[in-house]
Amino acid sequence: MGSELVLRQKGTVATSGDNGYKAVQDKMSRLAGKMEDAGATLETLRRGIRANANKAARMTTDITHAELDRRYIEVMELLVDALVSAAGQARALEESALHVADLAQQTRAAHRRLYGGLDYVRTNRNVSTPKPGFFND
Repeated sequence: MGSELVLRQKGTVATSGDNGYKAVQDKMSRLAGKMEDAGATLETLRRGIRANANKAARMTTDITHAELDRRYIEVMELLVDALVSAAGQARALEESALHVADLAQQTRAAHRRLYGGLDYVRTNRNVSTPKPGFFND
């Protein structure tokens, strides 16, 4: 059971079981970076979809002027509508990704504000802490 491979999708953020201060800071930083990358990719996708919608609209006009069969015009109009809708959805997804990136940065800053001092004290002391249960006897 322990030797099974776990597949990860490209672009996912791998995490470990470590939830120490520095590990959490690193995880939040990597999450924010991946979400910013996703936002940039979605923007590129949206622009491509928009360009295709504009080309399809010009082709619709050309088909109309060429007096071709009406069903070709209707299909092209449906295509333009679908592409415009897809561009809108890509924009919404892009905004969501950037919002998550902002939230991850805010969470990282709040975590640093709340626990940074504690981590500094814990990592820079020269006295060891008793193990849990040491004083229970």
